[in-house]
Amino acid sequence: MKTSKIIKALWLCLIFLSCSFIKNPLSKTGTPVAYDTYEGYSYRGQRVNSDTTFFFITTNKADFDSLYHYIFIHPPYDTIPSADLSTKKVISLVKYGNDFYKMEVKDVSLFDGILIVNYTSILTDENMTWVAAIPLILTTGADFKRVVFIENGIKIKELVIY
Repeated sequence: MKTSKIIKALWLCLIFLSCSFIKNPLSKTGTPVAYDTYEGYSYRGQRVNSDTTFFFITTNKADFDSLYHYIFIHPPYDTIPSADLSTKKVISLVKYGNDFYKMEVKDVSLFDGILIVNYTSILTDENMTWVAAIPLILTTGADFKRVVFIENGIKIKELVIY
């Protein structure tokens, strides 16, 4: 009887130790990645009847333009240079619905081919009578195969580039 409990305990320890060696980008410190953020854009993509968050990766100007357009009444924001839209990846998310958020990128890092976008999102107004589509847009020249979005310290979404 005691032997079987010891064996179970050893197996549990082995499982625990093996799980700790699995690559988890959230528990590792990645290499900081250079990025630029942009404001002054309006979302013109899909419309829905409920609060939701959309996540996007675009690699060319046509795809970006199908999702966003620049609003000239929002100076002093800079537009994304056209060259960046063809040489860099644009990572973005849109909070869509009757709540208003202030979002800010805290840091972006790269770990084992995974781009980790760590950002804050603060609810500033809720149950509005109009629909808000608040984008968070950044560009980077980093080479990655997946993006993990971490909002306020919690993994929200993971996208894979095909």
